[in-house]
Amino acid sequence: MGLSENTQSRAFLRQAHKRRKPCPMRLKDVVVTLTGEEAQKVLEIDLDGTPQDALQFIRNILAKKVRESLKTK
Repeated sequence: MGLSENTQSRAFLRQAHKRRKPCPMRLKDVVVTLTGEEAQKVLEIDLDGTPQDALQFIRNILAKKVRESLKTK
């Protein structure tokens, strides 16, 4: 189960990387602050999460925080 699940995760991430659009601008460094609840979610995803859980967290939490950080600086 572990090896095939890991292989599936890697394949999922490779496909997501291929679909990624290049960023048209040069970005600055960004520092993202997570709430305790968000940090807990990261640890849960690390221990038990699926690639879909990770992608959902990135889209719903991290990407939003990065966009906000880039607007304010």
